[in-house]
Amino acid sequence: MSILARGRTTSALAAVDDAALLAAVAALSVEAVEETYDRHATTLCNLALLIADDPELATDAVARAFIALWRAPTSICLEEQSLRAVLAGEVYTRCAQARETRERTPGQRAKTYRDPQPPDRVALTLLPRSQRDLLALILLGEHNRCQAARRVGLNEATAAKMIMGALRTIRQVEGKPRPSVTAATGRAGALVSSMTLRRSMTHRRESIF
Repeated sequence: MSILARGRTTSALAAVDDAALLAAVAALSVEAVEETYDRHATTLCNLALLIADDPELATDAVARAFIALWRAPTSICLEEQSLRAVLAGEVYTRCAQARETRERTPGQRAKTYRDPQPPDRVALTLLPRSQRDLLALILLGEHNRCQAARRVGLNEATAAKMIMGALRTIRQVEGKPRPSVTAATGRAGALVSSMTLRRSMTHRRESIF
């Protein structure tokens, strides 16, 4: 079992900021890696599920992001992004690449399932892929609009239009029954409802637009 998965008492590093935590990782502190995992793994897993549409791919992407952190912490710069944003970018890239590989491989498809208790508000999971990727990076990955657009491979103007279009779509379909979705996005959908989405967008308007 990974050292990241084992139970442990509250870390003495729990109160330190990202820079100090990263410095501790660079000093080969296993406890610092564990603390980083405790802070960010849940959110990163939900981000990965939204992007990859596959629990196994998502889990692998998050694990590899933390392995990369352990191997090369000094390569990370926190001047423009938070530690979570850096890790989220790593997770996104791995998930997007795995997703593309899966789609090019005959017979590789995500399993579908029907949520027995669908939420009464539509989630990010119902959006087209590019819109979902953008909003997932902004809301879960601590990216601003420019960073999210660059990560997805779009220019800022196009990203802004997609974000506004996504919000309009969510308003239009809110309250309608949710169709069958993949197991991965179904789990993530329970996390991010459209109400949460709009509230988060309002709170982060300056960083997004």
